[in-house]
Amino acid sequence: MMVVKSEGSQMNTSSEGSGVPDATPLAEWFQSLPAARHVVWIGFVFACFQATLQTPYSVISTSTSANVFTALICGTVLVMAILFLRSSAIRVRRAEILVSAAVTCLGALSAWFSDTPGPSLIRVLVMIVPGLAGYWTARLLIDCSHSRKVLQWWFLALLVITLVCAAAGVTYSGKIYQFIDSHWHPVGSRILLFQYAPLSMLGSESSSVVGLAIAVLGLSYGGLLIAGRYAGMESVVLIPVVLCLLVLCLSKRRSLRTAGLVFLLVAVLALGYIVRQNARNLAKEHQSVAYRVENVFFSLHIAAGHPWLGIGPLGPRGPHLKDYEVRYPYVTKKVFSQWTGQLRTSENTPLTLLVDFGLPFSILYLFSVLYLGWQLIRLSLLPAVRLKPHPMAVLLPLAGAFLHFNVTEGLYQPHISWFFHILLGLVLTLKDEAEAQRCG
Repeated sequence: MMVVKSEGSQMNTSSEGSGVPDATPLAEWFQSLPAARHVVWIGFVFACFQATLQTPYSVISTSTSANVFTALICGTVLVMAILFLRSSAIRVRRAEILVSAAVTCLGALSAWFSDTPGPSLIRVLVMIVPGLAGYWTARLLIDCSHSRKVLQWWFLALLVITLVCAAAGVTYSGKIYQFIDSHWHPVGSRILLFQYAPLSMLGSESSSVVGLAIAVLGLSYGGLLIAGRYAGMESVVLIPVVLCLLVLCLSKRRSLRTAGLVFLLVAVLALGYIVRQNARNLAKEHQSVAYRVENVFFSLHIAAGHPWLGIGPLGPRGPHLKDYEVRYPYVTKKVFSQWTGQLRTSENTPLTLLVDFGLPFSILYLFSVLYLGWQLIRLSLLPAVRLKPHPMAVLLPLAGAFLHFNVTEGLYQPHISWFFHILLGLVLTLKDEAEAQRCG
């Protein structure tokens, strides 16, 4: 384990890297930061804004449909963070560096040895850079309770902007993504990830802040309900049910358990309504169902033939259908072949990673994510530790997004990967603060 401390400062349990007590007003803390850190904050805020609204935007690569522009912005922020924040007082673990290097190398090798190395290398760049940038920028920049509070309010603003754009899209065309994206899945992922903001505000001592948090959480779920009515988003509407159950199982706070129970009852009723309204999407032969079910078997078939490096990101799957027999009885091989040619993924992030990058990459990455999630669960169960925010404010959005990734390729979208890994980057900082509190 490496310990990197800022010059002339001592680590403390509330504001590592800042040298400022936790009771210091937020504005005063921000003004006390070095100019270099202000520059990184500006880049970080701009990257989050661009990733939310996809504005401004420019087509960088015409050979693929990959979102290179957003990936380059995220990568630029990472470079700024590395150059300007190297003296930040954080504990960097060797395992973090090794995993980051390993997934980068394995991804590059997978693309290089694929049938389409040029486009595949671009896709690897677009997929891996935003993830590394989000994680390491959070590790270097969001290093104390004050910086997490800034992140909280910025995510709240982005969540409100997303909900307004979604409502405008539904009003204008019936499409929740009309003004901010090309599909409803990434909008749903945004809403889930941005809920870090209102969830972290529930622990505030101000009743007005708590009231604002509850109102925004309600509006967020309302956004998912509206989208479910127009787009058949049963998968996303189901996620709050699972998260409420997680709250009831893990939280020892009576207020959180009560809130979780209330939201659970509302979510179950809403889910029943949505499923009833969109029963056609549950038909066994419907593409959204049949394609995903059949891809469980087809993905394992491809992975068995290419276990080490996969077939490259979004590599052609048509050739692998020649010796494959369809298992799902409600779809024919001809129809499934047509769907595979159009979508080129498994419509499931873990399965797509397995097919595109191989077993070593998938195990290493997914194990790392699950390990960080387990650390959040452990932190949530510590009775004597008081962290800001509560670890469940980080765990719930991550768990919701991860569940959503089982019906979509969220990590292949750089703007979603950026936000997902920002929250992942908070985990070990919270863990270090908890250990410091227990030792102190």
